[in-house]
Amino acid sequence: MNETCICMSKMSRIQEGLVQLEWESSLQASLSDVPIYTIGYGGRSFGQFISLLHKYEIEWLIDVRSQPHSRFNQQFSKQSLEKALHQHHIRYLFIGDTLGGRPNDETCYVDGRVAYAKVRKREFYR
Repeated sequence: MNETCICMSKMSRIQEGLVQLEWESSLQASLSDVPIYTIGYGGRSFGQFISLLHKYEIEWLIDVRSQPHSRFNQQFSKQSLEKALHQHHIRYLFIGDTLGGRPNDETCYVDGRVAYAKVRKREFYR
């Protein structure tokens, strides 16, 4: 599984696994020109991951994983990632409890799997 994190940068280049997302926002005008990227960590060493963030001048990493841990690569678990990013002057924000793909509402599951048709009907999704 290749988990995804959202990254914010001053730059607008798209290369090497960083994908710029189109966005329209009602946020302050100063944020409207801030590109948003996604990046996965699967298949990357931690050093490669950090190098890409630095290369594209990423200032914020917004973690949208519902379960921010990695069984196979502990450096990408929430606490380790947050600490390492801080050492590299990159801010970390976890919002997977709000934006993640696995809601806490048990009524959104059928046989242990998320039923996204049910999620769409919930108030928290709207």
